[in-house]
Amino acid sequence: MIQESILSILPEIADINSADHNIHVIRQTVLDYLSEALQNYLNLPPAFANLHPVKNGKTARQLLGEQLDLLDKEMQEIVEDIHRDDAQKLIIHGRFLEDKFNDADLLFGLNQREPARVKME
Repeated sequence: MIQESILSILPEIADINSADHNIHVIRQTVLDYLSEALQNYLNLPPAFANLHPVKNGKTARQLLGEQLDLLDKEMQEIVEDIHRDDAQKLIIHGRFLEDKFNDADLLFGLNQREPARVKME
């Protein structure tokens, strides 16, 4: 459901005014795409919207359902993309930590936390 997708990701978005494409699509969906689809449907008399075929034998209600399904699918994909990006950041940070502490092991002797002994002649 569109509402669930949007509500699940809003707390994750630090800057709603970001230039990030995903955030832009979320913002446009919430402010424009969703409200325009609903308003266009609500402008029609209920009997006409529910019973009268308007395109390819489909009623306005069916067309609205298709539009909402499309928006929902896009929101779900964006949520997955954002979570995938966060997971990638976690992986990168893990590599950083491994490199940092593996380098420290070279300075302090293998897996020991005391300086390696240097033989002086």
